[in-house]
Amino acid sequence: ADGWLCTLSVASLPAARLLCLQSVVELGRKLRDRNTKPVKLPLSKLVVVHPDAQFLADVQGVLHEYVVGELNVRQLEVCADPLKYATLRAEPDLQLLGKRLGRALKDVSAAVKALDSQQVLDLQAAGFVEVAGHRLELSDLKIKRDWRLPEGVEAGSVDADSDGDVLVVLDLTVDAGLISAGAARELVNRYQKLRKKAGVTPMDPVEFYYGASPPAACTTSANGAETTASQDAVASLIAEHRAYLASALGGPLRPLSRKPAGAVVLETEYVSIGSTGSGTGSLEFVAVLTTPGVVVDCVAVQQLVAGDVEQAAAVDTYLQSRSQSKLQAQLAVNGGVVEVHLNGRALKLVAEGLAVCMDKGKDM
Repeated sequence: ADGWLCTLSVASLPAARLLCLQSVVELGRKLRDRNTKPVKLPLSKLVVVHPDAQFLADVQGVLHEYVVGELNVRQLEVCADPLKYATLRAEPDLQLLGKRLGRALKDVSAAVKALDSQQVLDLQAAGFVEVAGHRLELSDLKIKRDWRLPEGVEAGSVDADSDGDVLVVLDLTVDAGLISAGAARELVNRYQKLRKKAGVTPMDPVEFYYGASPPAACTTSANGAETTASQDAVASLIAEHRAYLASALGGPLRPLSRKPAGAVVLETEYVSIGSTGSGTGSLEFVAVLTTPGVVVDCVAVQQLVAGDVEQAAAVDTYLQSRSQSKLQAQLAVNGGVVEVHLNGRALKLVAEGLAVCMDKGKDM
């Protein structure tokens, strides 16, 4: 809905302001390309410089989400002071003035180009200027903005570009947090593509898992499971951005070792994404998409059956055979409790001992 509203806001802009908006996005992309900063990598700040207060209000208001999303920046600032980031100069519109001025064009052109930034500001405010004995209207001139590095800003940390009307300044500094956020965004993109590859719609219930990518040098984790350095890095990335990933994907992202036996694999794909900035280099793993399944806390169930391993395994097998939708409905009706009858024994399993993966609120 937000994207639809943003598109509507863009479409309703007056033509002149719409052109300025297009210039902002195009200039931002140009700056990224020129400095080898792909859009998938978040950057900290973008500054839009323009004298039109209404346009700047649009950029900070209804168009804020659009610009931030298109250019993937954390902060969007506006500036109405044309001299903070640029010097101004004027050039005559030769096509307009050529016939009118004739031989005087050369002297008038030189006088116009000799105007300093303050004089250009003055002529913009007045709407005209008199040079070399001729009065020129603002429409007879082209106002250019040339980027200059602000005081106190380190060279190479920012870059800027202008189309002669709007100036865009992009902060190029990147820290580990921004790199990590970029990796999380790319992670979401890969799983969304995997969902599309599997032919499932956003409304279809699915689960997301990640596993080690072969061949891999495995180590043993604290719980005895084999992991890889890259898989550990993926786990760290997921832990850092857990809320964002769950919201963007529509459910938690879990290690493949926790995939329930009853979950059917819909699609798998080897994935390699950029560095998280933690020194691990690229992250390589297998992305797995499955149908929902039941995750049973076998240790808790075993305690319920007085340590009977076979009985606990039977409970697990039974739950895996149940219809997921019916089991989910039973849990909802009974306040998160499901009753199991096996071999003359009745067991009541509660949410602490049983997790239904379709419950997006729980990350087991």
